[in-house]
Amino acid sequence: MITSNTKFVVERLNKLPAKTTKLHAAVLTEMAQEIVKNSRTNTPVDTGRLRDSHNYRPAVVLPGGVVLGEVSVGDNKGGPAWYAHIIHNDASRSGSSHFLENAVEAQAPIVHRRLDKAVKSAAIMLRLQKLGT
Repeated sequence: MITSNTKFVVERLNKLPAKTTKLHAAVLTEMAQEIVKNSRTNTPVDTGRLRDSHNYRPAVVLPGGVVLGEVSVGDNKGGPAWYAHIIHNDASRSGSSHFLENAVEAQAPIVHRRLDKAVKSAAIMLRLQKLGT
């Protein structure tokens, strides 16, 4: 099984404010869904088992404000694609190797922007609700 834990993404996530919210978890879950979609699109297909083995766990807020989620490839209900790491790291497959890592790194630069936008939208909605009462 391949679990995305690239240094690039981890560094950006570690820069989040210490106090995170369920809103952050929701945004990160949306991003995980996008990562899975993009990674599936770039996964080489023979039988489809590897493509279908992409999965994510919804992000949750742990004690201390840590947001934890997971995106993985190689384990699914139809049987594990035990060879996922071999195909993922096969440099001889031009354009299709590192399909999960590339999908994660494509999202990494916009993590803060997406979180900020969600927080600002929530603040506006809260203000509008207060004005309406």
